[in-house]
Amino acid sequence: MADGGVSISSMVGSLVSSLKLDEQGRMGILIEKWATAVGTGIAAHTRPGRLINKELTIFVDSSPWLSELQRCAKKELLTKLQSVFGCDVIKTIRLSMDPGQE
Repeated sequence: MADGGVSISSMVGSLVSSLKLDEQGRMGILIEKWATAVGTGIAAHTRPGRLINKELTIFVDSSPWLSELQRCAKKELLTKLQSVFGCDVIKTIRLSMDPGQE
């Protein structure tokens, strides 16, 4: 930050990493901070599904949204998530239809 302060997203990432939470504990934080991390537009159509071995499965509520995210926004989504939660928490993402929506 220009004034020498620390951004909230970098604090969250540092906190998540330093707590050494198991993947279930990290999922709780992901769920809580989801809209902040991905933006409200994407959050309205997605949710964090599961985190296994640093791979986050993201559930998407419709085929058109799934297609659009896979085609145009997957890398940007990963970058946003890593900027908030850290690369050591989320290394890769997988997009999948939400089993509750099928």
